[in-house]
Amino acid sequence: MTIASSQLWNETAESTVLASFLRYPKEYYTVNDVNLVASDFQVQANRRIANAILEVVSEKTEVDLPLVIESLSMAGHE
Repeated sequence: MTIASSQLWNETAESTVLASFLRYPKEYYTVNDVNLVASDFQVQANRRIANAILEVVSEKTEVDLPLVIESLSMAGHE
């Protein structure tokens, strides 16, 4: 039996993962042990936030909310 990828998607789960990145920045690598990428998120807004978080992490070793907001703003996502 196979499970369609749409059955594995959950908007609340996406939001929870992103919130955990922002709430517990020192735990980013523990929470993201599966190496999520922005395209893993189905909701467009979540994909944008994930992309901003991943950009900040690639430039800095820890998630930093002001830098995530700046990254979103620079990408034109107010």
